[in-house]
Amino acid sequence: MNAADLHKRFKADLAEARRKDCEDSGRVFLTVNVPLGRFWLAPLTLERYLFLEQVQSPFLGFCAEENVIPTKEDVLHFLWIMHPKFRPVHSAGRRFALFHYFINWKKYAGLIYEAIAAEMEKELAAAKDNDSSESMKSGWVAQLIDGAASQYGWSEREILDLPISRAQAYMDAMAKRLMGEKDAITFEFHADKVRHEYIKSLTALNKQEENADG
Repeated sequence: MNAADLHKRFKADLAEARRKDCEDSGRVFLTVNVPLGRFWLAPLTLERYLFLEQVQSPFLGFCAEENVIPTKEDVLHFLWIMHPKFRPVHSAGRRFALFHYFINWKKYAGLIYEAIAAEMEKELAAAKDNDSSESMKSGWVAQLIDGAASQYGWSEREILDLPISRAQAYMDAMAKRLMGEKDAITFEFHADKVRHEYIKSLTALNKQEENADG
């Protein structure tokens, strides 16, 4: 494949990626529960994220150690916290765990990684700067709540109940309004991924051609 073929493929992939980003931008305003096997999962809100972080869920990826293998307890924690009827009450969580104790938890661990973890990565990538300092990483929720409360007058409870993807969409809109459309940075998950892969492939192709010339 030469540079022209690579660019042609890039343009096609970028068009499809932009279509997906457009769909995603509208979907964030729809509060829809999604099926996972025989369970239903609610949207990932700020509060649900914080509860998953407190139990050190390996499915978050951002706060878990590398190569951590999830346990049955991890799977049940995730399914309960993400359940539409989740309540932060120990007795309710215990009943849920006992009722579903004999599920095929290894199967569900795989389903969570495949269907949910990737979506979480996309939502959290826009909300957190992976290259920032540890203090920024630990304070991103407080900063988001502060920004939403000061700009929109929402209560802490209203903000904690917002799906992360929707909260980030509001923060992006606020940034564009305060900074001006010209200076605002727009996060496009699918398109940015395609651009990254194109640059990576183009760099490898150029190196290959240089080696051939040498």
